[in-house]
Amino acid sequence: MFGNFLYFIVALLIYTTYQPASEPAIHPFYTFILFIGLILVFAIGAHRTFKTILAKIDQTSFSRIEHQYNSALNRYSIMSIFIYAIDIYVLNIGAWVHQMTIFQIFIWWTQAPMFKT
Repeated sequence: MFGNFLYFIVALLIYTTYQPASEPAIHPFYTFILFIGLILVFAIGAHRTFKTILAKIDQTSFSRIEHQYNSALNRYSIMSIFIYAIDIYVLNIGAWVHQMTIFQIFIWWTQAPMFKT
């Protein structure tokens, strides 16, 4: 239970220490392709791992299956943090998201006079 809280703290730390570049180094199309590629590799790997564990349920003891499941879950949780760091620092997702119109509307809304103290 507290492990997920630690993952959340690490993700916040990764995001808050990111200093966006004035201009992203990678073209938006390539950034999008790499972003989707990372997600697909992660999803396919997780699917195969958990499918293998599922196939072994009838053949293996419960304690061994539970250990394999928890091990895979921890491994993919840590891997997702690494992929998140790659998305933030290498692909500069934060800089691209900040340029999207929908997010600029939210920034404008928070700067409205009714929110100022």
